[in-house]
Amino acid sequence: MNTASVLTYDAQLQLPFIFDDLLLENDEEPIEKVTPLTIVASCSERTVEQEFETEIETWTDGQIKELREAFLRYSLNVLADGRSGKKAKDEAYEWLNSDEVHPFSFVTCCVLSGYEPDEVRNLCQYTLRLRQLAKRNK
Repeated sequence: MNTASVLTYDAQLQLPFIFDDLLLENDEEPIEKVTPLTIVASCSERTVEQEFETEIETWTDGQIKELREAFLRYSLNVLADGRSGKKAKDEAYEWLNSDEVHPFSFVTCCVLSGYEPDEVRNLCQYTLRLRQLAKRNK
């Protein structure tokens, strides 16, 4: 018999099986119906605040500035490091070339770290082009 049995706790979620009748490869007789799978989820009356009784940490402006500077350095290091993966480099390059303005955008990280975004961008692109030319000439 094809049934899935699980222990039940406070709440259950029923997932009906997609196919009512499964046929054998040679289309002889259908296999007996499969009982829907029961997924068990434990529910309680407690709220998230009660479950996770931790204090919310407040970041200072100085800590946020340090984080932005570290994120900028990290992203530029990803582009400069030959060991970085293609996906990481592509994401960093896309971030570098974006003119979007939001709390951790390239433009915001540069300006609030005291750098001119266009100058940093141009220097990075120039350095990356030089590296590509050096690889081709090997």
